[in-house]
Amino acid sequence: MSPDQKIMVYGAYGHMGKFIVDSLHKRGFALILSGRDMSRLTALGQSYPVHQLVVADMDNRALLEAVMSETAVIVNCAGPFLDTSEFLVELSISCNAHYIDISTEQMAVLNLFDKYAAKAKAAGTVVLPGVAFLGGLADLLSTVAHQQLEDADEIAIWTWLNFWCPTNGTRLTTIRDNYPKLICEQGHLRPFEQIKTPLIWHFPAPIGSRTMLIHPFSEVVSISTHLKVKKIFTYLNTDSFNEIRNTETQTLLTTSTNNESFQKFCMEVVVKKRERFCNILAYGKNLHAFSGDIIAAITERLLSGKNIKQGVCSLGEIFDAQDLLDSIPGLCLSMGYVTKPELNVTNLYE
Repeated sequence: MSPDQKIMVYGAYGHMGKFIVDSLHKRGFALILSGRDMSRLTALGQSYPVHQLVVADMDNRALLEAVMSETAVIVNCAGPFLDTSEFLVELSISCNAHYIDISTEQMAVLNLFDKYAAKAKAAGTVVLPGVAFLGGLADLLSTVAHQQLEDADEIAIWTWLNFWCPTNGTRLTTIRDNYPKLICEQGHLRPFEQIKTPLIWHFPAPIGSRTMLIHPFSEVVSISTHLKVKKIFTYLNTDSFNEIRNTETQTLLTTSTNNESFQKFCMEVVVKKRERFCNILAYGKNLHAFSGDIIAAITERLLSGKNIKQGVCSLGEIFDAQDLLDSIPGLCLSMGYVTKPELNVTNLYE
């Protein structure tokens, strides 16, 4: 890693931004910590005095462009991404820098694929939207499972969180992201109206059987761009679904002093090819640290030239998915084949 390969983290003082900064810092990257709020950025800088601080509002294009011209990778942690991602992608392409964001907003991710694929490819840069926990992990797991059952018909993603206390950023995004949710059917994205009837999914012990609701995030968009399947459905446990929508749910403001998250997660992906099923499961004890670690691992791979293509991409199409998963500390994986799953995936869609 060259000392002149700086990484800019925009929105560095946000809840997720802090975990990403910490992971990048521990791996020895030279960082430019940036954002709009001087007081919050200054407070963050006290914990990372070796890194450069740049207070920059998105109205100040000249300043951001000058800073980005010195960077190799821009990591955008500032949502709502419907308001930030396109502007920062345009700047990153003009400055010949790679771009990463942590969006879960389907329309923000879809807009980047639709508008910037040709521009980024022509510039020789990589744009990776929606690559944190919900989008990135689901895409990587789906890619690995799909490799075991090529020409698969369907992908179902089941996500359990032990709780979901929204951050202030999540609250703002929920208000801003008022577009219809998209699912993939017959190989195409289409709007979806939320089905309120819960389903049961049987996770391994100690999680056990949980009630689930269909709730698609950005992973549906990312997966559909490179895995050609007829159906992609994603499910979230109803407790987390209700917590994120309840305005009285306590907002997540702080973490422990050693920068740990207490959000445990389990994600199971089931890929179906006719009457054959392959499932892969990932479990972790620290959701936010996982997102920080995966951003750091992606950054390392971009700077070392391990990406196999340029343009707007998903993780599974640009990197070795299994290798990337194996590089994340604290992530437990298991994979297997089943012929008679306790839930027939096809029946859930009918």
